[in-house]
Amino acid sequence: MKALKLSTLLLLILAVFIFYYYGEESIKGGQKYGLSIGDDKSKVYNNLGKFFSEIKSSGDKVFILVKVSESASKLLVTDKGFDVFIEPYFHKNSGEEFKKSDRWVFYLNASSMDIVELRFDNEKLTEIYRNRRFVELP
Repeated sequence: MKALKLSTLLLLILAVFIFYYYGEESIKGGQKYGLSIGDDKSKVYNNLGKFFSEIKSSGDKVFILVKVSESASKLLVTDKGFDVFIEPYFHKNSGEEFKKSDRWVFYLNASSMDIVELRFDNEKLTEIYRNRRFVELP
């Protein structure tokens, strides 16, 4: 009987943990994580520090995926066009290349199991999307 109670308790704890951790969230109006829908790319870019401080846990790192260029391929010892994770520093007066994209994807701890995506249309933030999973499904 004790084993059954313990097993039930462990399953309940696991279910609560998975329910809390797993989630897909899409914000298309209002504000969340220090960003407001409708903000322009420059304002969003300048607020990324606050944004990340609200979505990540202590010790987490934020990465972006970049394609290796011809010149970087020798330095990184990989093929041109290969995707690699880098940990960016979002300096206030930089990021012009970054701002050219309408889809900014961030990977917490270089994992596809915790992704945050900022989507833009006409240079304005239209959606904050987050997908995090406890386990990778086939």
